[in-house]
Amino acid sequence: MRIGELLIMNGIIMEKQLKQALQLQQIQSNKKIGELLINSGDITERQLVEVLEFQLGIPVINMAEAKFEESIIHQIQEATAREYNLIPVEQKNGVIKLAMVDPLNHEAIKQCEKETGMTVQPHIATRTEVEQAITKYYGTKQLIEDINRIIQAAVEKKAKYIHFTPEEDELVIKFQIGDKVILQKAIPKDAQQTMIDRIKIMSGLNVTNRSLPQEGKLHIQKDHQQIDLNISILPTINGENIQARILNYSEASLTISELGLTTENFHIIDRLVQQKSGMLFIAGPPNSGQSSTLYALLNHLHTGESNVISLEDPVEHRIKGVTQVEVNTRIGLKLSEAIPFALKRNPDIIMIDDVNSRACLELTAQAAWPGRLLICGSQAYSAVHAIRRMIGLGIDKQMLSSAIIGVIAQRLVPRVCKHCAQTMTATDEEIKNFENHNLVNIDAEKNGSKSMIGNFRTYVSAQLSGKMTVVRGSGCQVCNHSGYYGSIGIHEVLQIDQKLKQLILQSLPDPDLELYLKEQAYKTMLYDGLLKAREGLTTVEEVLKVVH
Repeated sequence: MRIGELLIMNGIIMEKQLKQALQLQQIQSNKKIGELLINSGDITERQLVEVLEFQLGIPVINMAEAKFEESIIHQIQEATAREYNLIPVEQKNGVIKLAMVDPLNHEAIKQCEKETGMTVQPHIATRTEVEQAITKYYGTKQLIEDINRIIQAAVEKKAKYIHFTPEEDELVIKFQIGDKVILQKAIPKDAQQTMIDRIKIMSGLNVTNRSLPQEGKLHIQKDHQQIDLNISILPTINGENIQARILNYSEASLTISELGLTTENFHIIDRLVQQKSGMLFIAGPPNSGQSSTLYALLNHLHTGESNVISLEDPVEHRIKGVTQVEVNTRIGLKLSEAIPFALKRNPDIIMIDDVNSRACLELTAQAAWPGRLLICGSQAYSAVHAIRRMIGLGIDKQMLSSAIIGVIAQRLVPRVCKHCAQTMTATDEEIKNFENHNLVNIDAEKNGSKSMIGNFRTYVSAQLSGKMTVVRGSGCQVCNHSGYYGSIGIHEVLQIDQKLKQLILQSLPDPDLELYLKEQAYKTMLYDGLLKAREGLTTVEEVLKVVH
């Protein structure tokens, strides 16, 4: 018996009401009779599900009394729950109970069985009850939009990280821009868990696990472009702390000419990579721009005619034509195991984002024979420190000196905001630093502080003082009143020649090394940073913060 006939038989509607609904269905063919009768106010949702229970022999579930097992909610993807208007309630002995608006939707049942690996037992529920449950356990669309806006704002402000920090009475959201962590907003404590759970769902993480660290990836769309974030969850006494690292896809297309290198450093690096053999290291602590340099070097070298393999943990950006391997100890793939497999493919270039053990360093050195270039990341504070650290790992010094061709060490410093940059008088401390590094009389065309930048009054005042001038940001809305917008790299490039190879064999004795570097007029990272401050790109204060 049809649903309309059952409703008439039970005295819930009249024939006239059914006829009107059938006429309306001819116009709105995508809607069922029951839905149209509810919309017209002729029946209630509860009346409909009770009649459906009688018609179909499928039980109705009382959602108000149902005991939802939160551990199984997210075994069914949110997109599936929203598309088919259903939600899992409980499971037992390989059977999962679903509350469904349409329990005859075989496509929905098949999809849920595929996602859970269990047999579905459908139960009828009202549309309102199911939608309320979906909102409760999966979150509202408004919440999704709020999170997307936070991410979009972070991207626009060139933040590297978003920190969701739970405190005793609120959830604090901060952006990390360069080395500065800037407060953005605070969320009421009662909304904290909902937002954290929402982010975990968007990242494919286990919502019910709130006592162990987790890692995942989150993707959103903005202006037809995808924004990807690496998500790290750390449980704390005030709730789960979330660190979201924004992956900058512009890094994947960078070239070495866009890294902010001086002309001298650019030519040294170009000579090193043109050797097409040996180990070239990129050294720096976390958040020093290593990834940008590694990808820029790959783009510089990869012409489509070479066999290039990268070993990364994790793969941050996809590069067309490069065989990228994600090394992940959590799934059992160690770097020391991946290197031999990569070598079997006879690559011309291998990029390894972090060589941090003696075993990996020895494998890398052995692989660096003529005709193969290895570009490797190293957690070190300077070029010399990188080599000392390798020696400290216990590698054979003869093997190291034979394979290594150079070290690029770097940091990132905040870039002066061009929207509020001002020419100002240098402080005595700044002048002293410039004098100590012979940077008082540099090319006037490069030195932004020689020409007027920003407010005319501050420029005239600085010129009348008769002192050296520098450029600083006065703070504006664009830079969040910090005076800085974006970042720029400062570098030192150490080319390993025969003399340095001999010093490596002697474990880099300090007196001999200092004399050698002085004779070579070696440009340190501090020099490069002060040069960029002299040119008006950053400030002495920021350079001294990162180079000790």
